[in-house]
Amino acid sequence: MPQSFHQRAAELHDLAARMNRANGLLPQLMLDQKYAGRVMSNLRRSSDDMREVLDKINGRRGTLGLLINDPGLYNNGTNLVSASGWGVSLFKGVYSVSHPFSTTASPSYAPPPAGPLNYSPAVSSAVPADGANPAPAAASPPN
Repeated sequence: MPQSFHQRAAELHDLAARMNRANGLLPQLMLDQKYAGRVMSNLRRSSDDMREVLDKINGRRGTLGLLINDPGLYNNGTNLVSASGWGVSLFKGVYSVSHPFSTTASPSYAPPPAGPLNYSPAVSSAVPADGANPAPAAASPPN
């Protein structure tokens, strides 16, 4: 059922009343011409600055312009961080040297595993072949 003329007029009246009570950006832009002029001037300046930056990027000027527009740099960067790239190989090599016992190092870059560690104690507790006791006999307590 289409709305009546009176219903539409009431909605527009309500909308106008809400806008008059509001103090947000839209009412300020509509009511204060000086403020609206400053906002538009700032928007134009920002737009011009953005256009200048994008022109430099698209013209391959500056670091960002070269990075974005030079496929060779992109390919070299991709090769650097790929699993077979020299950057990853260098990282794995440095990691395996600085973490020699890590289980996360790649086997191709990790040092060969050491055999069992055979530490000999500073004082041997082994019994000599002739059966003699290498330690001096303890003195027996007095009776």
